[in-house]
Amino acid sequence: MASDGATAYRGETQHFEKDFIFKGSQWSVSHIILALYQGNWAYGGYGVLNYGVEEIQIKNFKRTVPCAILIGLFGSAFVYLLANVAYFTILTPQQMMESSAVATTFAQKTLGSVSYAMPALIALLIVGSLNAEMFSWSRFMLAGSRRGMMPTSWSLVHPENDSPRVAIFTHTILSMAFCLIGNVYLLVQYLTITAVAGTMFSVGALVFIKWKKIPVSANAVKFPIFLPILNLVLLVVMLLIPVIVEPIKSAVGFVLFCLGIAGYYLFQRRAKKPDIIVKLDGLVTYVCQQIFWTVRDSMPSYKKEDGDCIDPIIDLTTKRGDVKDLIPTIYGSISTRTTHRNGAIVQPEETTTMKF
Repeated sequence: MASDGATAYRGETQHFEKDFIFKGSQWSVSHIILALYQGNWAYGGYGVLNYGVEEIQIKNFKRTVPCAILIGLFGSAFVYLLANVAYFTILTPQQMMESSAVATTFAQKTLGSVSYAMPALIALLIVGSLNAEMFSWSRFMLAGSRRGMMPTSWSLVHPENDSPRVAIFTHTILSMAFCLIGNVYLLVQYLTITAVAGTMFSVGALVFIKWKKIPVSANAVKFPIFLPILNLVLLVVMLLIPVIVEPIKSAVGFVLFCLGIAGYYLFQRRAKKPDIIVKLDGLVTYVCQQIFWTVRDSMPSYKKEDGDCIDPIIDLTTKRGDVKDLIPTIYGSISTRTTHRNGAIVQPEETTTMKF
């Protein structure tokens, strides 16, 4: 960026002239929305906070979350602005559109032979994004599993550091599989539609909670109601415009979204699940416990007719911190072992029998 500043200082700013930099630009609302789809992920790092609230100290919760959102959002926007200014100082819009990797083309024109190291540097920078993705989505899967909405194995955590190893492994495998699809831009559009739809329902629920004045946690971070309403309106626009402009691609995204809902109601929402699903869930949970050396973070429970709570695998509730490390086996019993959690040795209090 220092070299770009020197270039601009010498008066080479012709790329920033209005008739040049915006030549051929599309200013319709539909094109702007579709452009937001491609760049929205770059500014969405603050959303990781929603999935990592358990890692934030309660006493600083109300201060930490807003500060992290504002610093992360404006900090990333400032860095991206500097990067775009640097690109437009050296490259023309046509060169950027024809380049398969703009950063590499930019480095070739500014750094000379050092540009060959650019792909490696980009790979190092992506580590931060990968870390944020794995951190957020693995805890999203963990939270859903703890409430009985996803496979039980995803609620397994390491007894010493509480890392959701199975959820991280599953998310990594799925991400690698998605990368094999081919057209990354098409994949981004498919997944962005599902993400926008999910966020729209979440923000809509928040508006409903504020409108009905439903009690929430005393530690909840509160904002004026017009902010979630404005967010909801923008999300609705971002969802409807692609449906009108590109109905086929939007239909694929909605089908993926609906498949997730259908799978939830067929396999997880039902009060009495098919025996094969229960057995498979128990078997996968057992195998994952053995491979990843993990314990149940909490047992999802369901109410029986008499009001008692039962687990879909075993009739016992286990919570983090007072773990009875019960490992379901496919042979009809549960083996116990000593658990080392945060340096303390916790002995199981009881053993129960499980029948498949």
